Amino acid sequence: MKRNMVCGLLALSLSLTAALPVRADEALEAYSRGDYAAAFRIWLPLAEQHNADAQYALAVLFTKGEGVPKDAAQAAMWFRKAADQGHASAQYSLGLRYVKGEGVPKDQSLAAA
Repeated sequence: MKRNMVCGLLALSLSLTAALPVRADEALEAYSRGDYAAAFRIWLPLAEQHNADAQYALAVLFTKGEGVPKDAAQAAMWFRKAADQGHASAQYSLGLRYVKGEGVPKDQSLAAA
């Protein structure tokens, strides 16, 4: 899963940079220098505006406990929001959560979906 998150963050950086150059650059710079709280502050309003890449980024922060308390339920919620918009990495990550029961009840049929 760790490799998938790294790949997801790379894809996230490319897509966010293309869609929201200034704010995305700031968030990614903050994240890359380890200032996860700053990255969270930038990504949160974007995620609340239904930006799937920012929602995915928040889910990763909550999964790892970077800049926010580690919270499997919050991570699952943000993965779900991004997944519902067709974000492939979020769909995969949410499926894994259903397999393992992390932040959501274990459910093989939802994991497969």
